[in-house]
Amino acid sequence: MARQRVQLTPDAASALQAAEFAEKNGPTRARIQAVRLYGLGFAVVTVHTVTGISRSRVLECCRAYRARGIPALADHRQGSNTSKLTAAQVTEMQAKLAQYTPRSLFGPDAATPTGQFWMLADLKRAVERWYHVTYDSPTSY
Repeated sequence: MARQRVQLTPDAASALQAAEFAEKNGPTRARIQAVRLYGLGFAVVTVHTVTGISRSRVLECCRAYRARGIPALADHRQGSNTSKLTAAQVTEMQAKLAQYTPRSLFGPDAATPTGQFWMLADLKRAVERWYHVTYDSPTSY
């Protein structure tokens, strides 16, 4: 049984290109670009090299596009870390970070010898101390 391949009409390719250029969200833009390139006949390996999207994800995006169009390519992820601190807590934390140094909070246990500048390890300890919150990924801090 032959695999289905997205074959784009010139109008569909133009619509995808316009959506790609108009899109502000990076992951969504990459998915739109992947579908457009694959639909224009580029090999999956080439699409992966250009967009960074895996082979299976490219094919998944093409199936979604075929079924529901461009809106199906939108980024629907919802980060769980965003709800751990309220907007007021984030504002309060920014003020605290400007007011204190790691040395003033943690003494000689600060991440750097001088304790003058905030490092990731210091920030993590401060968030845990002030708000009793920890994140799964260091990039969430």
